[in-house]
Amino acid sequence: MPLSRALLLVGLARAEAGSAACWVCAPDTWTPLSQPVHPNVQRGRKFSAEIILSHCRFRIRWLASARAELSSCGFETRAITVYTKCGKLDVGAPAGAKVICSPNRGRNDEAYARHLATGEQGFADVVLFLKDSLIGGSSAEFRKLRVGFCDLARAAVKRGFACGRRPIPSSTPGGRSDFHDSALLAGFQMPVYATTHDQARGTPTVPFNATVRPLAAWLRAVDERVSRRILSSRILPVCYGGTFSAARARIAAVPPTVWRRFADGLSRGDNVEESHFMERLWGALFAPELGDESAEQIWRAARLRDPAYWLRGNLDGCECEDDTRRANSSFADGPSESASPT
Repeated sequence: MPLSRALLLVGLARAEAGSAACWVCAPDTWTPLSQPVHPNVQRGRKFSAEIILSHCRFRIRWLASARAELSSCGFETRAITVYTKCGKLDVGAPAGAKVICSPNRGRNDEAYARHLATGEQGFADVVLFLKDSLIGGSSAEFRKLRVGFCDLARAAVKRGFACGRRPIPSSTPGGRSDFHDSALLAGFQMPVYATTHDQARGTPTVPFNATVRPLAAWLRAVDERVSRRILSSRILPVCYGGTFSAARARIAAVPPTVWRRFADGLSRGDNVEESHFMERLWGALFAPELGDESAEQIWRAARLRDPAYWLRGNLDGCECEDDTRRANSSFADGPSESASPT
């Protein structure tokens, strides 16, 4: 069923059960792409999985455990592709993984887009997009926000797309949403990016700032049609941290030629602003679209729309209006899943 209908049904059920919060502030509505999904979504069926991983600095011996975890919950990993970007071939990849030495450009976002552009043998039911820093290279605070591999795979089955990290905690009642104000996000740009965990070592070979900016202008330059579809929505889903999952049907909805243009647009250098634009666009490219009324209700419920450049537009704090309980009669009926086993 469309994501808007699924959100509404969950919210109304909670309201009827006497929940103090209205449906729009329920976790399944406010943060739907980072919420765990009940195992019964699989209905006892087996699904195929595929892992695409971008590597630079950290050993990835944990991938074998990730594959075993996925197998334990009914997802058989049929392919693991590692794009190693910093000249290392012995990266600790598990047996059977395909390791590809790739130019250090565009970081994980370029690797993901380049892989999607090939679509060599068709994709598995669910594809997990991961980074080498996921387990050993991130801070303790971020590790606490990580979504488990089984939850990541199940959510892709149910919703078509899922975030690998929950939103950064907030002191505002209701907390941060998975959604952003699209008008604010369209103006996202960064002055500079250099951190202690930065891949770039030594003097940068190209300027950090994109030649076409902010985010909306760069997206239009990559693909005008995709830009119109994405930016016409009141709110957009955003995943931070560079890890997420997608169902095969959601990947297939974007033509390989578009993925190729994204990959080319990310290949200007290593530490480039374009990769931060792309980090904020994966959710909008993959996640099912919300209906206009649901999007408007979620947008209105936000107490704050973060003005800080790195979280620009993030909806923060949920406060319901009276009419947020109203059902949209135009929503489609009936349950369905975004992925079906091959």
